[in-house]
Amino acid sequence: MQLHKIKQYNAFELIHILFFKIVYKTLLLLRKVYVALIHPKYEELHCKNGDEKYQRLSSSLYSYYGFVCKSTHIQEKADSILKGKTTVFGHVYSFNPDTDWLKDPETGKLWPGDLYWDKAKFIEKGYSDVKLVLEINKLNDIVTLAQAYYITKEDRYLQGVERYLNGWVKCVPVEFSVANKIVMDFGFRVINLIHVSLLCGGSDYFRERIHPLVLGIMKHHVGHLWRYLSSRWFKSGNDNNHNIGEIVGLYSGQLWMSKFGYGGGILYRRKIRRELKHLEDVTKKLISPSGCYLEQSASYTRLVHDFFLMFEIMRHSLDYNRSFGWFDTSGYFEKLSNYLLAITYHGGLPNFGDNDYARVVIPFEEAEDLVAHVRKHSQETKSAYNYEADGQWLYKSGDENDVYLFTRVGNYSCFVEGAFIHAHNDLLSLLIGVKGKPLFIDKGTLYYNSGSDIRQEFSSTGAHNTIQIEYNEMADLLPIGYRNYPKSMLLLSERYENRCEFKGVVMYKDITHNREVSYDGKNIAIVDTVSKKNTDKERGVVRYLLGEGIAYQEEDNKTILLTGANSSALLRVQFEGVESIAVKESSFAPHYGLKKRTSLVEAYFEIDNQKIIKTVIQVL
Repeated sequence: MQLHKIKQYNAFELIHILFFKIVYKTLLLLRKVYVALIHPKYEELHCKNGDEKYQRLSSSLYSYYGFVCKSTHIQEKADSILKGKTTVFGHVYSFNPDTDWLKDPETGKLWPGDLYWDKAKFIEKGYSDVKLVLEINKLNDIVTLAQAYYITKEDRYLQGVERYLNGWVKCVPVEFSVANKIVMDFGFRVINLIHVSLLCGGSDYFRERIHPLVLGIMKHHVGHLWRYLSSRWFKSGNDNNHNIGEIVGLYSGQLWMSKFGYGGGILYRRKIRRELKHLEDVTKKLISPSGCYLEQSASYTRLVHDFFLMFEIMRHSLDYNRSFGWFDTSGYFEKLSNYLLAITYHGGLPNFGDNDYARVVIPFEEAEDLVAHVRKHSQETKSAYNYEADGQWLYKSGDENDVYLFTRVGNYSCFVEGAFIHAHNDLLSLLIGVKGKPLFIDKGTLYYNSGSDIRQEFSSTGAHNTIQIEYNEMADLLPIGYRNYPKSMLLLSERYENRCEFKGVVMYKDITHNREVSYDGKNIAIVDTVSKKNTDKERGVVRYLLGEGIAYQEEDNKTILLTGANSSALLRVQFEGVESIAVKESSFAPHYGLKKRTSLVEAYFEIDNQKIIKTVIQVL
């Protein structure tokens, strides 16, 4: 453990952390010996009265089927899968389900399959980003095939499910390779196998020939999840989405298995009660009173929301009498739903923080709208826009300009120092939308397992819509997490139907940055006041990354005109207090692994002690 982490704990807490880590390492060693001696395989598990049990499950899970998307794009995607194609992070690759589960789709090289999961590495020379192969091994494509079968009842999709599942079992050794490195990914697979079972359960062939293997895989995965559950062993308090995903995957698998005669005794119920206590503890740490998810990433908020959606469906449908214990997540789930709808702008989530693009409820997703399923159980209300106590400031106007403003500052905007979270150095970075178009956007995250240079490019202060003096960073970026967090405060917040005013400050190193944002029904004004303790002349820049499809014309050396796809004028952006401006080619990642081109506006200035820069955005 690094020094910046150790200093957060007292002696007793350090002993507590160390004890559980030693026990964990001992159990891991014993498990490795067992696996080396036994060479476990996935067994097929059969149950009596399978048809009757499936009928009861289907009738009790009516809420699940109400969420399933039946759009034609599902069948088109499934047909592509059957033709040997897989889509990962927006890229289409050739894929042979009999041989390619450990194949790097970019380089064609096979990730080592003979390394026990704890020895497998995320970064290997000559391989592309590991999340490509990890995403494939979540079994997402099998869910799509199952969904296509549910919609069409065509046997070819069911045969595809069987072939893909058998291919995965053959190619990925039990508990070996990087595909099994992340404990949460076992949770993803359990949930995806439940999706497959629910979508294909109406088929006699599936129940007799495929579901026994599904149960066998789930039995192993449930055991693995319990054995290595992060909340059991890692007591630093630096919890994240992995803790939630592991517990929800484990809980869902246990409930499903219990309905087919595997589990359900006193010890089983005690185990689940412990899991739910862990889930309660983690949830209270990670979700603020208003519903803001404190890893400070819109994408990971959606991920956690969808874990809770699956949890709620399983709990209400399969544990309605609370026989397995109780933790009522509905309040947190409702708050997360309201929060997601509040920060969404015309169906799109703001791209702040890491944007993993992980998917929990694949059958519920619409083609382009990642929050469409949220609207099925929640409605957006303006009372939900107030997240300023949770480190986020949001404004949506009610006038014809349809102005959207978002920034992060203040309480909760930074998490526990050293924790592996998905926030960026983006305090006071401003995201703007006007008339339904995202105009100033976040750069997103291309990769975070491909070296520090790429991670720095997308998460640094200079990658965001704010001011940077020389190359100073708000916080020091580490391979895992940050240290030396800045201090920040919200100073003023006023929001009305067609006007608003915001003031916030962030302080780091010897720099103090005050940002004021106002909207008066026609213009958006941004006033940045920057001061520093030393009086040396230094270079500064204020940056704004333009949304996709936004073009520009330079009117003079301090003014640009922004236009839409049809060349109609949208905004005039004028800078005051700067020496010059430039518009450069740039890029952003709408989600993990996908890079698109756009333009970046930069305004340059010099500062000795203090500088005021004003940006006026006139809505045309």
